[in-house]
Amino acid sequence: MNQSLEPESSTILSGHLCKCYEGIAFDCRFFYLTLPSENKIFKFSREFIFIKYYEVRRPYAAITFDSIENCFWASDERTRDIIFKLDGDFREIGQIKISHCRAEDSYICSLSHNCENDTILVAYENCILEVPKEGNPIRILQQSDCSIYLGVLSIPPYHVVIQSCRRKQSIDIFLEDQLIKNCCIFDSSEHQIKDLAFVPCCDDGRQTIVLVILAEDSCKRPCLLKCVLDSCGMKLSDCNFICCCRQGGCSCDVIESIARAECALAHILNAEGEKLQKAVEIADNICELLEINQSVNKTITKITFLEQVLYAKLEAVSDGKACDICKGQKK
Repeated sequence: MNQSLEPESSTILSGHLCKCYEGIAFDCRFFYLTLPSENKIFKFSREFIFIKYYEVRRPYAAITFDSIENCFWASDERTRDIIFKLDGDFREIGQIKISHCRAEDSYICSLSHNCENDTILVAYENCILEVPKEGNPIRILQQSDCSIYLGVLSIPPYHVVIQSCRRKQSIDIFLEDQLIKNCCIFDSSEHQIKDLAFVPCCDDGRQTIVLVILAEDSCKRPCLLKCVLDSCGMKLSDCNFICCCRQGGCSCDVIESIARAECALAHILNAEGEKLQKAVEIADNICELLEINQSVNKTITKITFLEQVLYAKLEAVSDGKACDICKGQKK
């Protein structure tokens, strides 16, 4: 049950060394990091390359992606009992009021959407709650008088908890209230954990659990740590991989449309070739041949432009289809 967990890779966000990120979310395509000190949310690729940032209404800290409603949920670092619903451009479109908040001395430090129950897991320093979107009834998942909770992550039917006790940080995996795995991770003097995200690996038979941990290193530099857990003996719910199904289905549709277009272009090119051969046989003079040749050239030029468009579409699908983080798992 107990094991030591070392990061498989560590990426320092070198262009953002002075940024104090607080929360992380992953929507199966991009990572999103909150920066409450500047009222911004930063968007990164799977390879942790900065893409853009969004200026937002509030200093959002904790954040999670909702794969059912295709939206985000976030907390304001100044409030304890409100979770804000955000659209894809991080505009507020709703909220959840947590009634009878049990963490009077703590702000929300982490959020995670439970895709199986369609609820939100809320982590405070001393307790972890499961909150329905209606706000009630609230269920207590964990409570502690000695450890400090740093983050929570729902991977139904399990939930992952990161906690700190006497400078030691650990990852615990629970099935309801039963501890399934306990992993000792790096000392807080090496990396101070802020939050974590689950990366569903759609093409490895669901044999591994890939976590991306947002942390600060000993020099206070923001970094993203990739950790891999063996899911042996654990059966993950299908809803954890719903974005893989959507992404894969979309990719298949695009590839099929490209194949149909290529087939049609092949027929056109074949017809142009036959037309040119027939012209050579029946043309009475060179002017007629030149006219036919010019017509064929125009058709080929247009096909060339269309081929470039199709190639760009295929390249885009290739970039978005594979889970690059998981590729390192394949031998």
